Amino acid sequence: MDDWEEDGFAVVEAVIRKDEDHLYIHAIANSDKYVPYLKDCIRQSGFVPQR
Repeated sequence: MDDWEEDGFAVVEAVIRKDEDHLYIHAIANSDKYVPYLKDCIRQSGFVPQR
């Protein structure tokens, strides 16, 4: 999972895998304050281990 800022927007990308299934996520938000929420949604998706 990666995040960065591009052209004033927060970007979160992730490739999450479970067995043979892959889920590609590219999320764009108008503020970096949403990045923790987006990452938490990805973690809770069931595709990645909980920390």
